[in-house]
Amino acid sequence: MICFLAMLPAMAPAAAQSDGAGLKSRGDEFLAARQWAKAVEAYDASIAAGLQHAMLYKNRGAALVMLGETDKALGSYSMAIKMRLDDPNLWLERAKLYTALGRYRDTLDDLDQAIRLKPDLPAAWVERGYAYGQMGDFKEAVHSFDTAIKWGDPSGRAYALRGAAWARLGEHEKAIADFSRVLEANPDDTKALMARSMSYTALGDHTRALNDRDRLVKIHPEMPEAWVARGGSFHQLGNHEQGLADRSEAIRRNPRFAEAWLARGSAYFLLGRYKEAIPDLEEAQRLNTNDEEATRILATARTRLAEQERAEAPAPNVLRPSLPQPPKRAGDFDRPAERPLETPQPAKPQAPPQPIPPAKPMQPAPKPVVAEQQAAPSRSGEDHHKRGRALIAEKNYPAAIAELNEALRLNPNMALAYNARGYAYLLQRDYNRALADFESALKIKPDYENAAQNRDRVKQLLSGRRTRQ
Repeated sequence: MICFLAMLPAMAPAAAQSDGAGLKSRGDEFLAARQWAKAVEAYDASIAAGLQHAMLYKNRGAALVMLGETDKALGSYSMAIKMRLDDPNLWLERAKLYTALGRYRDTLDDLDQAIRLKPDLPAAWVERGYAYGQMGDFKEAVHSFDTAIKWGDPSGRAYALRGAAWARLGEHEKAIADFSRVLEANPDDTKALMARSMSYTALGDHTRALNDRDRLVKIHPEMPEAWVARGGSFHQLGNHEQGLADRSEAIRRNPRFAEAWLARGSAYFLLGRYKEAIPDLEEAQRLNTNDEEATRILATARTRLAEQERAEAPAPNVLRPSLPQPPKRAGDFDRPAERPLETPQPAKPQAPPQPIPPAKPMQPAPKPVVAEQQAAPSRSGEDHHKRGRALIAEKNYPAAIAELNEALRLNPNMALAYNARGYAYLLQRDYNRALADFESALKIKPDYENAAQNRDRVKQLLSGRRTRQ
């Protein structure tokens, strides 16, 4: 290639143009074969040969995106647009890159141009709805998805994304209807099954949620997330033995899946079985040192175990009668079988015995396991989250991160805040922190499609960086 380029100055312009077209075709072949670096080399050689073509720059931009060279990709897309201002698809391609970078205002500006040129372009309306959803404007997102469906969205994404928007608006019946449409077309759609099950759970219809999650387990038995989710439904229905068994199966399938350890540990915790909860939560924390939820529950479990042990310990200077143990009471299902229930009966002493510290209730009513709980609302946390998002839009990323840190301090279960902070890190090119935040958002909300796409995007960027190194 280098020797060939050295010959270019001596070639006639027509010959150079012809060779540039051939190099572009070669680049297109590399692009189709997913050989991104070779595609860029061929496109660059084509440009050096004098070829100037909008599709050349568009395809070059697509290859650069896959290599993580986002600044160069934006420049390539901009060159393509400059050559073909009237092509709505070029505006759409650059808008998608802005979306991947979290620059949603720029996304919407480009989409406005695409829609002005072609109002019946469903892909532009889908992307517009996605951008508004990422900005938290779910009503406008629904409007965009409605329009995409009106124009016959061929990708099928509009129903799935509209369902997610309805769920965020609390309209779970409408969300279920959209997810059901997706499943009619593709009964094995994993994301739609998981999302619909979450909406069923939000409505308290745990039986239907269990049906969807049972299908997930049958379709993808290798998927630990499916076992964790199905275990949550069993817990909600009061079948704690099967719920724990499903979480154990998730761990067996993937011992390095921190969420499974957290889910089983959280279930033990909510059942009052702190001795069993602590090792699981410690393992979850070891596998994911950034998991604040595991850290919080682990600290509480240790405190409650100590209180439990103090409550069970005999009081000082109190004689133990040699009486048989009382029968185990109904409702004590969550006591470990190996720990006998001791009820000291003090003899009548000469002096008043030292009072026994009051024990905390040993049998909390079964609660929904953590994997099924919605994040507790926190008004001040939401305020910090909104300010953080506004600062991201203003490109003041350090201040945005500070606001989102405070939001997460006040509400560690706020998946939206993790996702937003991940964007701020992404835009500062701190990809490792961005990845950790997107994964934290998915631990709290496994069906969070936006966070999943962002996580995958950052992994691509990190992969491209390692390839170049």
